[in-house]
Parts: sequence; structure tokens; C-alpha cells
Amino acid sequence: MMANRHAYLVMIHNNFEQFKILLQCLDYEKNDIYVHVDKKVKHFNEEEFFGFVKKGKLNFLKNRIDVCWGGFSQIRCEIELLKEATKTNHTYYHLISGVDLPLKTQEEIYNFFEASYGVEYVHFDSKDLKGEYKERINKYYLFTGKNKNVIQKIVNKVLLILQFNINRLKSDMALGKGANWFTITDKLAKYVLENEKMIYKKYNHTVTADEMFLQTLVLNSSYKEKLYNKNYNDDYSSILYCIDWNRGNPYEYKIEDYEFLINSNMLFARKFNINKDREIIEKIKQSIVKE
Repeated sequence: MMANRHAYLVMIHNNFEQFKILLQCLDYEKNDIYVHVDKKVKHFNEEEFFGFVKKGKLNFLKNRIDVCWGGFSQIRCEIELLKEATKTNHTYYHLISGVDLPLKTQEEIYNFFEASYGVEYVHFDSKDLKGEYKERINKYYLFTGKNKNVIQKIVNKVLLILQFNINRLKSDMALGKGANWFTITDKLAKYVLENEKMIYKKYNHTVTADEMFLQTLVLNSSYKEKLYNKNYNDDYSSILYCIDWNRGNPYEYKIEDYEFLINSNMLFARKFNINKDREIIEKIKQSIVKE
């Protein structure tokens, strides 16, 4: 086994007071924290945050990307985080959002993953992609992202019609879809980067491919045998997360959810909003941060 350190890859674009609490929750002598701040954020002062990490190491990516929901920029961001983090060997890489929180102490989380080293934690909605999701990566989209105007939407529709005989997918390729949050080993992280050119070629100008590229890469490799959950059944325990899509998009946890979260077998939860319920965030921090 290599250097016994973990890398947290964090994507943030708002709620910076909440991010300070997250940093305190991730602070651990065996953790390196790599942060990408969305390029749309202006006047961001990195120095304001270093004081919240006293035991581990905090790094901010210099190459900031304008990340758009559903666009290829999501994948670019993840790849840039992996590139920076793999400059130092780590046993595990955890991709999380700035509005997520761990539910256990960092020592508990570290020990859990070290005891099961070699297992890959990747979420799958299902094993086989069909219908609209297939179309999202099968054709070229000139305009991607969430906030397309009317003209851009019309251009996309015309281009799709013109591409009736274009198929970007290999017929024998297994396709997967799931959450983009993951915990993967050093070997899988470097395998992703080895396939960077293919990922750019296959997924650039596609829609929501950030939920598909890793799953598809794993399904077409030996890493599928290393998955924590091989049932492909939309179970977030496959990445050890509490995520509730029944009450929200996803639901933002509140103080009344504290006992459920802290007593769950999950290691992480998504998501929280300090502007709606600060108490739940502070209470989780008190439970898991050991001074």
C-alpha cells in the first residue's frame, strides 16, 4: 500500500461560511484538501480559509473553471482536481460538494476506508442506460448547461435533427449513470487520467455526462469487480451517502434530521444550507470534530 493519506476534492461556488465549517470537519493530519472555486465567484480570498485547516493540508486550484450544470465543464473540473491531487499519492480520493458534510469523525472515516482498501465507491442508477440519457451522450450539442436561451435551444434541436445518422457510442459499450460524487482508489483515479483524451473526445458537447463518464469507464473495465455495491440499484449507500430525493431536489437536511443522520451507517450527507438551518450544521460539527 502507498502513502496512507486521503484526498478530498471539493467543488464550491457559494455558502462560504458553511465551507469554513466543512473545512473544520475535514481537518485531519492524514488528509489533503483540494478545492475548486467556480470561476464565476468574484473577489474570492483564499487566505481567509487557511486558518480553518490546522492538521491537514489545504490547496486551492489555480486553474478555475466556469462550471455550468449539465455541461462538460463539470467533468473538466473533476479531472483538474484529480490531476492536482494525484501529484501526491493517496490511498483514496473523495469527491464532495461544498454543501456536503461528513457524519463521522475523520479518524473513523479514514479507518473505514483503509480497512477495505481496493474497494471502489461509485453510485449507479442502473447498469444499462437507455432512452433520453443515451441521447445525451450519443449526439453533439453546441450549447450545454442549464441556462440556455431560446435561440440556443432551437439551434440544439436543429443540430440533433441533422445528426440522425451520427452515433458517438460504440455498440458494444456498456453505459452507466449515477451520482458524480465518489470515493475511488489511487489506481482508479490514475486510470481516469490515463483516459483523459478519450473522455474529452467522447463527452465534450454532451449533456449531464458528469453523471455518466465515470460509471461508463468503470463498467468497461476490471474496476467493476471492485465496486462496493454491484447491484446497480440507485442505492446511495454505494457511496456511503445520505441523500434524500423524495423530499427535495435534493432535500436540505434540518435539525429534526440530526438523530437520523448521526445514527446512520453512512459516512457523508448531502445537502445542507446554512442560510436555512445553521443549527444542524453546527451540531454535526460538534459531534465529529475532536479538538
